[in-house]
Amino acid sequence: MADTDPTPETPETPTAPAETPAEPVLHGMVLHRFDSGLVCCEMPYEHGKLQGEGKMYYTTGGLYARETYDRGVLNGPTTLYYPDGVLQAELHYVDGLLEGTVKEYFATGRVESVSEYRKGKKNGVTVVHNETGAVESKLHYLDDSITVPEAEAAPSAAETPTTETP
Repeated sequence: MADTDPTPETPETPTAPAETPAEPVLHGMVLHRFDSGLVCCEMPYEHGKLQGEGKMYYTTGGLYARETYDRGVLNGPTTLYYPDGVLQAELHYVDGLLEGTVKEYFATGRVESVSEYRKGKKNGVTVVHNETGAVESKLHYLDDSITVPEAEAAPSAAETPTTETP
């Protein structure tokens, strides 16, 4: 026998999810802290997006990095420091990708390496120095791949600094 219930079926009405409070739109300098209370980083926001110079710190309080943001991504110079404040690296970003010359330094302040980047990839010559300043290697890159074998890229005697004795 067929069901003779005259009540029409009605679809279930979905219940609205509980409203969650909207996240505040960050604006101005936002500080983050380590558990110790020391400042971990200072991040500049404009209308919810990173904009301007941000700073990051070691757990000891020393400056680790200065970064430049534009429209929410790294854009411009970034400088890194060793815990004692000596320059560690100089980088440049365009739309979040490394671009241009990147210089890295030993803790003594001497240049460790110089590399060229395009759109986030090594492109061009990368020169690596030892701590005395002598060239250890000179490699050619194309889109992050070495294009010249290391044996062919070994420095010549003319590129190795000499020291004069009085």
